[in-house]
Amino acid sequence: MSKRSLRKFSIEFKAGLLERVERGERVRAVAREAGVARQLIEDWRKAFRAYGLAGLNRKSGAETGVESAAIRVPCDGRTGVRGRRPARRRERG
Repeated sequence: MSKRSLRKFSIEFKAGLLERVERGERVRAVAREAGVARQLIEDWRKAFRAYGLAGLNRKSGAETGVESAAIRVPCDGRTGVRGRRPARRRERG
């Protein structure tokens, strides 16, 4: 199985494609002509509607930031180490 390298598209490129779609061109035709997946343009459109031009500069995948990192990998306040808990000691009786 071969891995394809991820391509990075400029905000201007994305905005240009979205402008064409907003003027009435079909998403499939614009995607084919630009050499990108149709779903990628749909994702960019959704991000643009939600966040404006800043949405076109977002990274794909999970949200980044302190809040989401804390949710995904909780930090144990006692050890300061993410995702690990200190070993429990057995009490001898």
